[in-house]
Amino acid sequence: MKRKLLFSLIATTLFSCSGYKDYEKLIADWAETNAFQGVKTDLKIKFIESSISDIHVADSIAILKKQFQEEQAKKIEEAKKMVSGYQQLSEVSSLYNSELRRAETELREAESWHPDYLDRYAGHNPNEVIAKKVSCKMSYQEPKLTTRQEKQGTFILSVDEKRVIKMIRE
Repeated sequence: MKRKLLFSLIATTLFSCSGYKDYEKLIADWAETNAFQGVKTDLKIKFIESSISDIHVADSIAILKKQFQEEQAKKIEEAKKMVSGYQQLSEVSSLYNSELRRAETELREAESWHPDYLDRYAGHNPNEVIAKKVSCKMSYQEPKLTTRQEKQGTFILSVDEKRVIKMIRE
């Protein structure tokens, strides 16, 4: 009984470690291929620490909403400046009334703007996993340098952990 328990514990540890190494190898291969514009370069990457987590539909929606709010705030601010400028000019001359009306229309459009990307996940389960996020700290050594360097980064992987989608620089 103790042997079965010990074997089970060792097997679980080995399997969980092998999965852990799979995404590290994937990231290392991706980094070594993308470091010098598609030429595979041995950077002698060593992972110091790393953690993997799920990215859900709800996480992506939150990012898209934040992006939208920032873009909309910028559009509204620009439109308000245009309205203000044309209001001042139209007080001096009625030649600018049509431009003022156009600027006011642009302001209303900016305030009611709803881009298509906000509907990207309409009807999706907010708990659906759409990608994996790996936060890691690693060391590497470029071939022409003699010193190792360290870098932290976040990598977005496909759900099946077979492809690096992108790296987010930190």
